[in-house]
Amino acid sequence: MTSVAQLWVCLVRGPDALASEAGRAGVEARRQLSHTAMDWCQQRLHLQLPNEQHDEHGAPLPHEGWHRSRSHSKLTAAAVCAPFRVGVDVEDIAPRRDELVPRMCTRDELELLGGFSWSNAFRIWTAKEAVLKKQGVGLLELSQCALTAVGDAYTLWVHHRGRDHQVHQVQADSMWAAISHDGPATTSIHWHRLDHTGTAA
Repeated sequence: MTSVAQLWVCLVRGPDALASEAGRAGVEARRQLSHTAMDWCQQRLHLQLPNEQHDEHGAPLPHEGWHRSRSHSKLTAAAVCAPFRVGVDVEDIAPRRDELVPRMCTRDELELLGGFSWSNAFRIWTAKEAVLKKQGVGLLELSQCALTAVGDAYTLWVHHRGRDHQVHQVQADSMWAAISHDGPATTSIHWHRLDHTGTAA
C-alpha cells in the first residue's frame, strides 16, 4: 500500500445559480461537482481508480487499499482519496427549520462551541458526518456519535464506537467542510479549492 504523508481534500464550488436548482437536474449537477472533486484528488495522487462500488449501507468500498469519500451541499462538493479509512462532509451554513437542530446536535455540544448559532450547528453536523462516513455507517448511528472536545478553531473530537476521532475542518464561502481519517497522526491535510470550471479558486 502506498504511503501518503499528505492528504489532499478538494472542494469545488458550483455557480451561484446552482443553489436554486431543484429536481433531477440539480441532483445531477451536484453529483458532477463531486466527481470533479474526486477526479482532481486522483490526479493529484497519480491514481486511476475504477468506478466506486458500494456496500449494503451505500458506503464506497476500498479498491486495492485506497479509500474514497465524497459529499456535496447545494453549492459545494468535496472529495478525498487516501490509503486508509477517511470520511468527508460539506454543508452550507444557512438557517433551517428549528426542529432540525436537536437532530444535528445537543445543547451540551453547542455549549462546547459557545452556544447556538447555525454556524456552530453545521460545524458539529459536518464533524459527525465525516466520522460516520469514515466508519462506513452514514446516519444509521448518528445517535451514537457525540462531540466531546474542541481542539482549536478548526479541530474537533467526536466520540463514536468506543473511541474519540479527530476531525479537521475548514470554513469558507458560507460553508463548513470536515474530514476525519485513520491515517498517521503526522499526516498533513491540504484543502484545495476549485470553481465549477475546474480553476483554482
